Amino acid sequence: MTKAKDKAKAEALTILAKDIPKLAAAANILGSPLLCSILEHAQKEVEIELAKLERAQTSLGAGGVQGQSSHDR
Repeated sequence: MTKAKDKAKAEALTILAKDIPKLAAAANILGSPLLCSILEHAQKEVEIELAKLERAQTSLGAGGVQGQSSHDR
């Protein structure tokens, strides 16, 4: 991905990471267990994607090549 796309993805994931817990709390107040479950799953997916993006940025910042081990270089 390009730096612009990475930045846009990071911004979108950050917004989701902040807003999904608020939505889950609202769903809980409304008494919607299915919606709460869906939002909990979405939150986990957002956290996974953020971690992947952070690892990729760390790897690139350290001069590594994403997707290759040190043996492949």
